Amino acid sequence: MLKKCGLFWILLCLGITLLFTTSAAASPPSQSIPAGFSLILSDTGVSLYEKIYPGGNPDYVQVVRLDQGAGIVFNHGEIINPGTGKGVYGGNSPSFDRQNLQEIWDQAASAGSSVFCVTNGQFFSTDNNPTPLAFPLKKDGVMVSDGYGISEYPDQKLILQLWGSRAEIAPLTWEALHSSTAPDILAGLTEDADKGPANDTGRTFVGIDDSNGDGTAETVLIFNSKTARQTGAAQVLRDFGADRVIMLDGGGSTQLRCRSGALIESSREIPQSIVVLSQPAPPLSAEVLEQPRLPVLVEGESLEVRVEIRNAGQETWTTGSFRLINLKNAWGAPAELPLTADIPPGEAAVFTWTTEPFTAWGIHSTRWMMSKAGQSFDEAVDFSVVVLPEKMAEQKRELEEKIKEWTDQQMENIEQRVREWMQQQAQNLIQRILQWIQGQLENIFGQICGVSSMALPAAGVFLVFRRRRRQP
Repeated sequence: MLKKCGLFWILLCLGITLLFTTSAAASPPSQSIPAGFSLILSDTGVSLYEKIYPGGNPDYVQVVRLDQGAGIVFNHGEIINPGTGKGVYGGNSPSFDRQNLQEIWDQAASAGSSVFCVTNGQFFSTDNNPTPLAFPLKKDGVMVSDGYGISEYPDQKLILQLWGSRAEIAPLTWEALHSSTAPDILAGLTEDADKGPANDTGRTFVGIDDSNGDGTAETVLIFNSKTARQTGAAQVLRDFGADRVIMLDGGGSTQLRCRSGALIESSREIPQSIVVLSQPAPPLSAEVLEQPRLPVLVEGESLEVRVEIRNAGQETWTTGSFRLINLKNAWGAPAELPLTADIPPGEAAVFTWTTEPFTAWGIHSTRWMMSKAGQSFDEAVDFSVVVLPEKMAEQKRELEEKIKEWTDQQMENIEQRVREWMQQQAQNLIQRILQWIQGQLENIFGQICGVSSMALPAAGVFLVFRRRRRQP
């Protein structure tokens, strides 16, 4: 009896606390990532996502945030024949040397830039080498080529325009081409132009997205797949948030090479390519590769913590100067965790420790940061742990499965979902205990008074009625 009463008060406090607990202010909405896509590569301002199809070829989408310092270069091969005055818009139509994608990557990387990925770009004549481009190309403020395809795909040609931190897609006309202030322009086709739209073949599409809703498209999305249809490629970009899309060369021209290696290979050499650059690394920068992902414990348990942080800057982390320092709730760990070895750029440091036992249920949070000589830098390492009351130990597995499900579905505000789950479990248990208490009271009343529990409210009504009749 006493144990059940103790359980009642524990659960009652739990339900009341969770009922009135409010979560922190929500973060601004992040980039929309469609189901099935996984992040496989990232750097400052750039991310690469992959979707794997059983028995098929993957789709790849690069998310390029121009407003975060990432950049895009419209690269081209060496001009062999200038084609002076032969352009269809009054300019030139030169012929370009064709290169394989590995050569393009090597040249871009040797320039000292932070190359993230390289992919194909413009339509061209595959019968010639050197070859002209089909449509206009402008680079660094110079109109490099007008192209030769003015009569092809009337009213279905577009231009992708790039400024330093924004992008636009607009119809291609003489006026639009020559009045644009964009220093870099690449022309292509609308998504419904007849390039074998129903064929499963190589596709390279580009989309633009106003991610923060300020009226300016600061995000460029690049789609590559060895086998896709035009409508499918365009839809993937829209699922990522694209407001407008443009189709570039495809088929055997579609190819993609990133820092992780060749992702879509082709033997076809191309005259023009798109080079994606991440923001140059600062001297001091840290990227969290691994940390606890909302583990579930029961009161009295400890947590084995493992944190892996990559040196994403240009300066080597030395054992004498660099540490992982605690800013909030060390959970029994030292306030500073030293390096065990020097960490050069690109390598990772691993920190491990065991927390003290958690004696209070709820969601507990901690915060750590890398520091040099006592000065912290880059973003904080934040993570939380869920601690259940001992009486809810049997539901630990259920909550772990819920958290995994929400994580796999890339749902937002998972901690708030955990709070709501705990609140619902507490309310269910409280309801069962209240029903048990009511049953005990009914039994006690029946034993003392010798009447059924239903007689209690009837007796109360009778006494009130008699008292009223006796009043003068």
